[in-house]
Amino acid sequence: VVVNKDELNSSNSPRIIKLHIEMSRHDIHGNPVRISQFNEKKYILLYFWASWCGPCLKNIYKLKDWISGADQKDIALIWISYDKDETKWKQTIKKYTMSAFTHILSKGIQPSDNLANDFKIKYIPTYILLDSNRKIISNCHSLEEIEHVLQSNKTSQIVKNRPE
Repeated sequence: VVVNKDELNSSNSPRIIKLHIEMSRHDIHGNPVRISQFNEKKYILLYFWASWCGPCLKNIYKLKDWISGADQKDIALIWISYDKDETKWKQTIKKYTMSAFTHILSKGIQPSDNLANDFKIKYIPTYILLDSNRKIISNCHSLEEIEHVLQSNKTSQIVKNRPE
């Protein structure tokens, strides 16, 4: 993941950053996961969490309910875990019946290869919403904010597409 650090650190609001993404990780089943495999999706929601994070665990059911009610053809959800213990990570996914989703670990093989560092994640849980151009359109700590951004985008698309 390459992020323009000048844009990341700028005070522009809302924070919109063009990403040149092609992260590569393996999911919980050993299958390769690349952002490009979700090109047909309008949005990609990255959820940074960990099995040892109380607030993250509280959000699991809420996030599962939300994504099941969302328009599945428009949104891909990728769960990105801070876990260092792969066994606990897998046990938590099984315990909370989350295996139907895409799960990857934040850290890669190399110590410097860490998605949390690439996205400047300081706290978990964190939600990062990417639009169809793979720009970050929201970086927040609540699902409600993601819902608000999605609703705002839907409204702005309706206005943009309205005949004159």
